[in-house]
Amino acid sequence: MARTVERDWVGPQLENALTRLPRLIDLPMTVAVRHDRPAALPEGTSPLDVFRRCDQQMLIVGEPGAGKSVLMLRVMRELLEADDASVPIPFPVVLPPDLPAPTDLVEWLAWRVPPLFGGTIDEAVDLMRLGAVVPCLEGLDFVADAHLAGWAVAIRRYPELPMIVAIREATAETSRLGSSLTGTVRLHDLSTTALNEAVVALGDRGRPIRDLLADNPSVREWCTTPLMLSVVATANLSGDWDGPSLDEVVAFTTASEDPRLLSGVLQPSPLARQHIREQYVVLRTYVLDLLDMSSPAVPRDPAAAEPAMSTPVLARGLRGLARAMRTGRQEYFDTVTLLAASDPAEARRTGTRIHAPRSQQELLVMLGVAGVVLSVKSWPVVPHALLGFGLTILLLWYSRVYGGLFEAPALRWAGRWTHALAGEWRVPLEMTALTCAVTLAYAAMAKVPFGRAVAAAGVMSLALLAVGLGAGLVKFRVRGVAAEPARDLSRALVRGLAAGAVIGPGYAAAAVWSAHLAGTGGIPAGAWDDNLALGCFSVFLVAGGSALFRHVVDRVRLVVEYRVPWQLPVFLSTAVERGFLVATSSGYRFTHTTVRAAVEVGLERRPADEPASSSRSGPWSSGLDAPEVIYASVLDEVMARRDIRRRTAAHRGLEEEQLRASLMVVRASVLTEVSRLESTYRDILAEARAADDADPHLRSSLPAGLVWLLLGTSPLWELVFPLGPRSLLDTAVGIGSTLLLLIVPFWALSRRDDDKGCAGALAAGIAYLVLAMIFSVFALTAVVNHFFGPPPPDAIGGWRAFVAGAGAFLLPVVTACTGRVIGRAVDHLLLGRHATWTDAHAAYGAWRTALGVRVLVRADVHLGPAEN
Repeated sequence: MARTVERDWVGPQLENALTRLPRLIDLPMTVAVRHDRPAALPEGTSPLDVFRRCDQQMLIVGEPGAGKSVLMLRVMRELLEADDASVPIPFPVVLPPDLPAPTDLVEWLAWRVPPLFGGTIDEAVDLMRLGAVVPCLEGLDFVADAHLAGWAVAIRRYPELPMIVAIREATAETSRLGSSLTGTVRLHDLSTTALNEAVVALGDRGRPIRDLLADNPSVREWCTTPLMLSVVATANLSGDWDGPSLDEVVAFTTASEDPRLLSGVLQPSPLARQHIREQYVVLRTYVLDLLDMSSPAVPRDPAAAEPAMSTPVLARGLRGLARAMRTGRQEYFDTVTLLAASDPAEARRTGTRIHAPRSQQELLVMLGVAGVVLSVKSWPVVPHALLGFGLTILLLWYSRVYGGLFEAPALRWAGRWTHALAGEWRVPLEMTALTCAVTLAYAAMAKVPFGRAVAAAGVMSLALLAVGLGAGLVKFRVRGVAAEPARDLSRALVRGLAAGAVIGPGYAAAAVWSAHLAGTGGIPAGAWDDNLALGCFSVFLVAGGSALFRHVVDRVRLVVEYRVPWQLPVFLSTAVERGFLVATSSGYRFTHTTVRAAVEVGLERRPADEPASSSRSGPWSSGLDAPEVIYASVLDEVMARRDIRRRTAAHRGLEEEQLRASLMVVRASVLTEVSRLESTYRDILAEARAADDADPHLRSSLPAGLVWLLLGTSPLWELVFPLGPRSLLDTAVGIGSTLLLLIVPFWALSRRDDDKGCAGALAAGIAYLVLAMIFSVFALTAVVNHFFGPPPPDAIGGWRAFVAGAGAFLLPVVTACTGRVIGRAVDHLLLGRHATWTDAHAAYGAWRTALGVRVLVRADVHLGPAEN
């Protein structure tokens, strides 16, 4: 366990920190044990001594960039290196940002211990209660506000449990964690002496920083954290510090989630806003320098190296990755689970979703869906029906164990069907009991003799148990650091195919034998081939096929929605070499959330990445486009410019307030000079609003509507192209099924924001997809048989089954694409070519820029020549 934590977690992150700063800075710290007063720690105090002084309960608080994570890593390193059996072994846990707190924190943490050293869950609980392992919790700053109080209560419930928690000071006060843990270590900003010593320790890299601090004393107000010091030591400080506009700086402060930055921007003092602007300019320069690196840090053989990723592609990918992580409230990007919303340590190591809803109603839903699958053709028992039943049971059990077929992690749970290998037999035993019960019920409906029904149920139960255990044997663990998704993808594909080829024939033979026991008589030779293929495909789907499908879906989502390059391994390795990301275990994280915000905002204004404006994203949405408001904002920017401040201070007869008052006097005349640009902006804004009001949005609503109609009316297709004689009951069932498929999506969408109804909506969504696909397959089978005739009596499936199965998956996609093409054509026909919000944003920028130039010219007139 110690080797795993050191290799996959502590080592890479500490190495990255030392790359940015050659020496770990001894930060000014104070420690408060229980209710004692905070006491300053002497310089050079060992982190392990601090941990012991806190009686193995350590709350690390500080502002963003102060070094909380680095201090936690240093404590973990010394715990791992201590030659003392009484020192606990640390293990990292990143709290999930969007999931509620567990009722029992110890049990929740125990699920994360066995993958690091083996053993069972009970042993992990004992180890934590005995203090042999200590959880190191990160991510409390990113937990949703609705769940933060619950996590704080879960932590406070164990006042004697050894623990290390890193959290911002404001969040610690909100959650009242300071009074619940034994020791609180507060990281303070670098003092003048500590800052000077840190700069001296940088050596040659510290020369430009010393000159910067000497020429600009105000820079010390924000260059007092290890993060900003490391960035300044690397950034190229040449250039105009007044470049970014106030809007860009505000966007950065909002994305950085640092309350100090946002409060500094909102202050009325132009000097405070200028400090934040300068900090952002340094970060943006740092980002652009990393982006434009000519060669990676690790040399490669040019002949064997992959094609270098171009800078625009890397820029788009970094910005998209930052947006995806901020949208999902995630600090880590896990290449194994992609965007699966779960604990990264859990998803990397165990692949399970223990936060999945476990309501008792799920069992009833599974039984109901399984009954529908079995009742589609409830007359003779055929091997195809038993194989389909088994596949349905397996996939529905996935939805219970892992939180939903389309919500489970993408690769690590590939084939991990049961927990039998870890000594947890409850899941397979419940699965076996469910299989027996439903099979016996189906056999009773088909009027199969009881003895044969018991034999068939026993055979199918054992077959499904073998499939689950066999699929569990093909699971794999990612070794090393930051495994590439391409390697994981090929490995899961090979092992899934191997499992299907080995276990599939036995699964198909069990289904054929059960059908024979149920009284179908001899099985035609053609049925063996069909069932063999279906059995191999079912096992492959269980052993990793559905995981591969989710993996591809997530990759497509990253490309389409966030513009992350499809060559994900090349992109991630390039980002690590350039210094943007740091690899931890099989995942990645930005060097810091503030750097991630600078990446997202600093690359925002590149033409290839220009975001689409809307009625809610521009200054027109909040009334900030009034001429007086814009003039005041431009005047603040001009007065905060470094050259204007310097020239004003050097001017003997003019104070800063006098210059501001003089420029306010000429406001009317300056606004008149740019009135033509204002009129152009107002006209384009009016056209954009008119076009937005008239837009029917067919391009987005029509595809969804057509797919909804296609899936919802699929039960009625058999009425038009009947497979055989139909009774009045069959017609009523078809009409009722149609109404159900048309209503369920609206009900599920209405309950998705309801915490209590979320589990029911998820189960209804899974049931809807299963039913829609089943009815689509039968509908397409009826259409094919109508035009090409029914298949021979001894042939089950064949090319007709392939066409029906493939069409059920492809037809909704083709329908959606067709609807979007039609919607775009109709939108263009109705709207024509009108001004867009992007045009309005460009016109607003031109007006504001021209106004800033006029104000700067008037300021030059008042200040005189620049040399004075």
